Amino acid sequence: MVIAGLFVLRAKRPDMNRPYKVWGYPIVPIFILVLNVALLLNTLVNDLRSSLLGLVVPILGIPVYLWFNSRNEVPTNSLQYEVADD
Repeated sequence: MVIAGLFVLRAKRPDMNRPYKVWGYPIVPIFILVLNVALLLNTLVNDLRSSLLGLVVPILGIPVYLWFNSRNEVPTNSLQYEVADD
């Protein structure tokens, strides 16, 4: 997910300051992503029961994340205050 997030972040925020450059971008991250997907699929095929049990925790975390994220949203009609410099 971190490697996939690298591509998402570069697409959404291309002007963001990047103090650390990824070596071999985009070839090396794509290779790592493909390798990790292959390992995931191999685990699912060879040990389906354990793999599905391992996926339960992240899947159950999705509604928890959405619940916390909805609680922290700022209403669109709220007033925003600016802090004046003295």
